[in-house]
Amino acid sequence: METLIAILRVYDWGGDRGSLMAIDASIVAAYGNAEKLAEIEQALLEVLQSEAPIPAKEYICRQLALIGTDRCVPVLAAMLPDAELSDQARLALEAIPTTLADEALRAALDKVEGDQRAGIVNSLDERKKRLVTSTEHLDANEIK
Repeated sequence: METLIAILRVYDWGGDRGSLMAIDASIVAAYGNAEKLAEIEQALLEVLQSEAPIPAKEYICRQLALIGTDRCVPVLAAMLPDAELSDQARLALEAIPTTLADEALRAALDKVEGDQRAGIVNSLDERKKRLVTSTEHLDANEIK
């Protein structure tokens, strides 16, 4: 995995997607193994916080939308005001099913404007719809 992460640190548009596909395969292979997924998440976060090119960071955000936990929420939240990465960070947060992700999106509303703000409002709405849809299938006795 270290070699793949090293390649990801320099991945740019037009680069060989083979290493990205290998990372995808590692994530799929790790499903069900919380410890391995946590290792992958941490490695991706290290690259995300580096000077890696924008395409590498966009790819990482897409992967964190699949495997991200509360561990990555502060890093993604810090990216919301960034015009180049805001959408990918927001979509990753939208997909992470935790209260901390909700809080991060709401807190960012005061830090952004225009299209970025509209995107965050849309993400909060999507999260709300998912919650409502999931609770609609509960029996009245299950809702407390």
